[in-house]
Amino acid sequence: MNRSQTSSEAAAIVDRLQRTSHDVFAKVVPTLQAGMTEVEIAVLLKNEFARRGYIEFWYDVPIFVMIGAERLLIDIITNDYGRKAPSEKKLRNGDVIYIDLHPVDSQTKQWGDWNSMAVFHPRPGIDDEQVAFLDEVRTIHRSVIDTLTGDTTAGELVEQYLQEYADHRISVVWDHRKNFGHTMHQGPKLESKRFFLTEGNPEKLGSHIWAVEPSGFRKKKNSEGLLVGRFEECIWVPESGKAKLLGSDIVLPLSF
Repeated sequence: MNRSQTSSEAAAIVDRLQRTSHDVFAKVVPTLQAGMTEVEIAVLLKNEFARRGYIEFWYDVPIFVMIGAERLLIDIITNDYGRKAPSEKKLRNGDVIYIDLHPVDSQTKQWGDWNSMAVFHPRPGIDDEQVAFLDEVRTIHRSVIDTLTGDTTAGELVEQYLQEYADHRISVVWDHRKNFGHTMHQGPKLESKRFFLTEGNPEKLGSHIWAVEPSGFRKKKNSEGLLVGRFEECIWVPESGKAKLLGSDIVLPLSF
């Protein structure tokens, strides 16, 4: 069996995992209430996964929940999982919330990697800018994915995002590895098995499954603080042809 066939089979599993994460987010997030903590929200999400038969997760922190721009920036720039873990911070009206989900298929040990964001009970005239920014970042994200082919290199993908962000006056938030994503593999957590979406990387996207997750921010127009946006989706890129989005293509609401 060649790498393309193997990746194609794995892509079907990732597609199912991504759809599950999308559906868990869509089920749980509208039920959240003001005053809930990140820890409590993570428990709700984990329980919903268990109800669907998923009890394993890829990272040491099973569910990432971040309330507010400052918490999301911590998640992006640090690899300290103690700081990334859900905290006792409480959800308030107007808060932006970030949820990162990475269930594991128990039989194959293939994992998914999906995240999304939304604004909780946005206050008219105050939080509209953050909701609009999320829409802008997500639109850029999907538009770049639509252009990718098997011959696109990892470095070229990064350059496309950098150009789009520059055109839209969005500043990049690099993670601690300075990358926009990585390949997805089955089995043990071996960093040596992963390729990363980094500047200048000549590795072609073809025959790989990639998790793509650029992050951006912009200063608010008329007040202190930052607008933040990060959306992660997995794609399967055949050796020839266009990239295929894995998981649901249904666009989720950006406020609830």
